[in-house]
Amino acid sequence: MLGKRSDDSKSLTGNQKRAIRKDYPRRSAEELAKNFDVPIETVQEYIRNHKPLISKRRERFFKMALLAFPFFILALLESALRLGDYGGDLALFIPSDFDQSHMMINPAVGKRYFFVKDIVPAASYNVFLKIKPADSYRIFVLGGSTAAGYPYLYNGAFSQMLKSRLEDYFPDRKIEMVNVAMPAVNSFTLLDFTDEMMDWQPDALLIYAGHNEFYGALGIGSSESLGHYRGLINFYLKLQQFKIVNLLRDFLGWIRGKLASPEGGDDNAPGQTLMERMVRDQQIVYRGDKYQQALSNFRDNLRDIIKIAQKHGVKVLMSDLVSNIRDQEPFVSIFKDKTDTAAWNRIYDEGVRLQNAGNYREALNRFEQAAEIDDLPAKLSFHTAQCFEKLGDFDSARKAYYHAKDLDGLRFRASEDFNGVIYEFGKEMSTPVVPMRAAFEENSPKRLIGLNLMLEHLHPNVEGYFLMAKAFCQSMRENGFIANDWDDTRAKPEGIYWQETGVTALDREVAKFRVQVLMAGWPFQPQNAPNPMPEIAPKNYLQKLAWDFWKRDVTWERAHVQMAEHYLRQGKLDSAAMEYKALIKYTPFNVSPYLFLAEIYLAQEKFAELQKVLLKTLELEPTAFAHKWVGTIYLKNGEAQQALPHLEKAFQLNSKDLQIMYNLCGAYALTRQFAKAKNLTEQLLKLAPDYPGANDLWRQLQSQ
Repeated sequence: MLGKRSDDSKSLTGNQKRAIRKDYPRRSAEELAKNFDVPIETVQEYIRNHKPLISKRRERFFKMALLAFPFFILALLESALRLGDYGGDLALFIPSDFDQSHMMINPAVGKRYFFVKDIVPAASYNVFLKIKPADSYRIFVLGGSTAAGYPYLYNGAFSQMLKSRLEDYFPDRKIEMVNVAMPAVNSFTLLDFTDEMMDWQPDALLIYAGHNEFYGALGIGSSESLGHYRGLINFYLKLQQFKIVNLLRDFLGWIRGKLASPEGGDDNAPGQTLMERMVRDQQIVYRGDKYQQALSNFRDNLRDIIKIAQKHGVKVLMSDLVSNIRDQEPFVSIFKDKTDTAAWNRIYDEGVRLQNAGNYREALNRFEQAAEIDDLPAKLSFHTAQCFEKLGDFDSARKAYYHAKDLDGLRFRASEDFNGVIYEFGKEMSTPVVPMRAAFEENSPKRLIGLNLMLEHLHPNVEGYFLMAKAFCQSMRENGFIANDWDDTRAKPEGIYWQETGVTALDREVAKFRVQVLMAGWPFQPQNAPNPMPEIAPKNYLQKLAWDFWKRDVTWERAHVQMAEHYLRQGKLDSAAMEYKALIKYTPFNVSPYLFLAEIYLAQEKFAELQKVLLKTLELEPTAFAHKWVGTIYLKNGEAQQALPHLEKAFQLNSKDLQIMYNLCGAYALTRQFAKAKNLTEQLLKLAPDYPGANDLWRQLQSQ
């Protein structure tokens, strides 16, 4: 019929129409027609009539492909970065470098948190078994530089001293103490670690943290900050499992370094201490917006850490925080916005003049007048505290000292609000708290914590770390960690624990250098003032070795070995023994220091100590020397049956040692194994006819 267009496409089936919409134009109309066995005109007609529908499907396909393409490229890049191991392994734990059956803290794990500065804080070299023994009790320690034992390193940490106490209380348990604390990190790092730690079946977490909330990595006032929002920061940390994120982070850090203002100086200048390099905001007002945000982040991170631990049945023990309140003047005093600072300073300066002249009552009057104008500057509370102390009002002095610390605008020392959060969670989440502040006050004159237990603003001295270990141990005992009942008869006297800290004169000298370096820089000295430490000339071998270690010319282990060798050359055996004991305490898996210590005990004829040390070496590595002397001491004590297996093993390892042969002959005789005794004695006499005692033993054996 004229005027009416035919529609041959009606002869197509539903499946054929769907196939055309799906495959065209990937397949031509000719191909489709041939495949369907229909005229090509039929297919072309359907395409003309349904072109909008087909185009829409094509458009959808290309949009999906376009959206998927960036993800494909990212996946390809991620695969390439993983293949090239870009950035290395940043897992918290990696296989130990001495024994694949043990795990160790990854020395590179700090790279997760520092991307602006060239900083990778050191972690302790603690190891633990990859497969947890049934009789072990595994403890992870979390925190910053104080928990890590700064400035003493390794044996100076309270965790090392605590481990010795726990091993005495529970000799039948393997105590694994793993200290993952690092300098310049805060609760963001602690939370980031917690999930990974749960994979390694801890029994307890010990937490001493809070001082670094403002200036630790990712803190609100830190040069390594990512902003104020806790959720964003924690999300970023989760994304670090992707190599692309690490690549982008490093690129942005590089760009930031290139664009840094020349007036800002060199952020990585060698004269700067870690304290100075980590600070961006030097004035954070007490209970201001930034202060409250940092406190809130600490509160929420701490809550999540405890929740994760409790979910896995892991006990948590927190400690409140201590710092030097008496002998550390606040670093920064902040005024209120509308304060007449000139009038305030006139009254304050007059108060300080009266204080220096010994007129403490009059000085307090001036300080009260200044407070009426503005009570925010921290130095006002500090000088008020000093006057109260001089007048014998120690309670008022203590209160004012703490208030001065809380008002300090440069927030290296945690305020008492952070201790409040710790106790709040202790109550809310049934988590015990170590009353560390009370312990330090009880051991300080007039309960004013100062340089009696502190080295500078917040790091304890050895006596302070020893006190921390004691306080943690007491709280663990009171709260049923490890076991509900602790046998107090197993504990040693405090004096013995003090001798066994493993902190030697060398460690104290290293600590002295490190604190001098710290206090020679900002904020203890004016900003950008030169640090004089590189000009120091050591005066003796001890100082030279400490200085070499500080410069990284020698490792900690090698420094202690060299110090021990120096003492041996001087004939100071006890001092040399202390150095080897320090090595044993830190590297209990290394047999070498045990054997060196054994040689000292042998020279001193301290046979009981010698046997104890050698028995420990046999748990690590069988040696002819250890078996020989363990067996010899048993034989000397009339315990031939116990001596025999050790002497046999020693002879197996070293059949040329005539003393081993002779002692083994005696052990055989005393255990009435006369045939073996005769045979071995005969061998000995062939090798050494005049060996002392051998001929007498041979004659005695002839009568058997």
